Amino acid sequence: MEPRHGVPSSALLMLILLAGLAPVQSALAAGVGGVPTDTAGVEAEVPKQKPPSTHLGHVGGIQVPPWAAAQSSVEFALWPPPASAVFSSRPLGSEQQQGVLGGAIADSAVSAVSAMVSDSGTITFQQSWEGYDGCTGTTIYMMTPDKNYWWWNSLLQGYRQQFASLLRFDITAVPVDTVVTRATLHLYASGWSGEQSTIGVYAVTRAVNPREATWNEAEAGSPWTQPGCNDTVSDRRASPERTSLVDTIGEWYEWDVTALVQDWHSRHLPNQGVLLRSESSTSQSTVYFAGPEHPNVEWRPRLVVTYDVPPEPWLWAWTVMVYLDGDNELDVPTAELFNRLELAKHLGCEAKILVLWDRRGPGNTVLYLVQPDGNEDQLAAYVEDQTMWHRGELNMGDPATLSGFIRETRSRHPGDAYLLAIVDHGGGWAPDGIWPYIDDRYAYGGSMFCRDITPLSDYLSTMEMGQVFSAPEMIAHPLNVVLYDACLMGMVEEAYEIRRGARYLVASESQVFTSYPYDRYLVGIRRRSPEQLVRWIVDTFSLSLPGYATTMAAIDLQAVDRIGSSLDTLARELDRLLPGAEPLVRQAYAEAQKLDCDHDRVISQDEAIVDLGSLAGRLALGLSGVDQSAWNAADGLMHTLRSGESPVVVYERHSSGMMGHQGGHTRLDGATGLGIFCPLGEYDFDWPHYALERQLALVRDTYWEELLTRLIGEPSWSELVSDALALNPKEPSRPLDAFVSAIFLPILLR
Repeated sequence: MEPRHGVPSSALLMLILLAGLAPVQSALAAGVGGVPTDTAGVEAEVPKQKPPSTHLGHVGGIQVPPWAAAQSSVEFALWPPPASAVFSSRPLGSEQQQGVLGGAIADSAVSAVSAMVSDSGTITFQQSWEGYDGCTGTTIYMMTPDKNYWWWNSLLQGYRQQFASLLRFDITAVPVDTVVTRATLHLYASGWSGEQSTIGVYAVTRAVNPREATWNEAEAGSPWTQPGCNDTVSDRRASPERTSLVDTIGEWYEWDVTALVQDWHSRHLPNQGVLLRSESSTSQSTVYFAGPEHPNVEWRPRLVVTYDVPPEPWLWAWTVMVYLDGDNELDVPTAELFNRLELAKHLGCEAKILVLWDRRGPGNTVLYLVQPDGNEDQLAAYVEDQTMWHRGELNMGDPATLSGFIRETRSRHPGDAYLLAIVDHGGGWAPDGIWPYIDDRYAYGGSMFCRDITPLSDYLSTMEMGQVFSAPEMIAHPLNVVLYDACLMGMVEEAYEIRRGARYLVASESQVFTSYPYDRYLVGIRRRSPEQLVRWIVDTFSLSLPGYATTMAAIDLQAVDRIGSSLDTLARELDRLLPGAEPLVRQAYAEAQKLDCDHDRVISQDEAIVDLGSLAGRLALGLSGVDQSAWNAADGLMHTLRSGESPVVVYERHSSGMMGHQGGHTRLDGATGLGIFCPLGEYDFDWPHYALERQLALVRDTYWEELLTRLIGEPSWSELVSDALALNPKEPSRPLDAFVSAIFLPILLR
């Protein structure tokens, strides 16, 4: 019995292979699989000229392996398409027939990954050409959802999006210290159903093995979030890198994938390959591209990468400022971090490192000019008024202290570029003016950044951070990099607040467990530009915690205004659709990636902070076919976050794993770099501050809070006042020392 849409059974496929090529051609002409066809097997005119040299970047045309110079092949399908099919065909030579029937072409039986490398900095990756063995691909098919077809000679896509293909190239032959300037994907259209089709190339964003992938699974035992690699948050990007109209066969088609290959080469995005997919869900057209296992090596997919060797890097004179708040239960761990800074200097870091360090107890605030020292068990020797300056007791939760530190450092230790790291606890966006009951708020996961307990409990609110970074001198001379080394600070609200006074923000949208790898952050900093440094910090942090659940992202603060605009548009579109669309919005919230904002080391389904890209992706899925304008807004927000020439999230890494030593395994597969306050689950004590006080620039500039108010209901001023005295009903107030249990050296939860 044959599956639907004319796909022959496995037994019939094997008979076709054993019977040889002629029966295959006859079967195609007869419409194997029960699909009547009048023109299947009709030869298409094959171009007499090879693709122009510009396709591959080689002067003088394409290089052809000697054994293939006089060879060609017939394209044959292991199933006929659901409509009439036409194939590009030419006679086979004996060597090619042996390749088809024997399972391998002798000259292509190689094991090493290599590629054709031109003298002009261009590499052409093509399976079995010049020993390259790094290209794999497969068709995935909705009607046989558990079967893998990597060994077939064709990559199919189309017929109402029931066929799609995965394709991956190993590009490790591109030299590491180079810059990719152009990359193009070339596919040979060897057959079709007779109708033109627009094919998009999508970046795959999760681990996939083309030799195991099926419609249901990305690799054996690991299902797609949505079958067919169709989840635009976890499986693939929502928008294609490029599209191309396939309007004939026997031709090469090209997609410009420069931005994607740049992401792969720079490790911005793990190289999981691409998904080839028809852009139409209604078209019955099916397109056949020659795949990596095609018997004619010349027709196999090509990825052509051009790169430049960059000139000697500019040697940056970096000044590093570390705002180190240990005036709480982090007193001992901050000493470990300080030792890592000394180790960085010991290992050759040429940057000036200034640390304003406030330790627990009165009169313990000291400014240090860090000195080299390889002993991580004690501090180096410091001399008063030369390498250290006692400042009495400063309140690290006072924005004036932070502003003064930045101002003094820039005045006395000028540099080409500035990195400011703020190290302490965090909890996401923080309302202003709640210090009298700060310990109670922390007991149920209240948001605080840079909490200082001597002489009085204080912290840096999000509004106060906006005041610091909106000062005229900060706007005139923005810092190059700001590192929020604290939990949950990678939020849109935080980034939007400081966007005028810095270029890049590095922060985590989730709980932060750290081993303080500052020695690795800073060694070699002189050779890194600000953009290179933020990527380096993200990579170094992620690699320092194998097995842990982590997120870290680099945010381009100059592009954050576009987030506000896109978010405002989406909020207004959703508001227009209310109340009818409320179930859709709540379903998107339920399915979006949440972040643990109540500090219990468990991500529940009612957390108040969600990943913005994940939420936008879920909204786009729900709005597809419902309202085009609202779908455009959701898709536009995703594009603003991760795509285009100037994405807001310039680099991001996340991993699932243990949530600290005491937490269980936590999945962060849907993280995209930035969180947002979205308390559509259980009641959140910060909601009245968010909705009524309107302290945040994002709240004032966008319709986001108004949308939330329609969904949640407007809080009363009495709620705002009563929250000042309320305790978490699930967890009573705890004394400060109770939080020492959250410290796991050398891994620390902050």
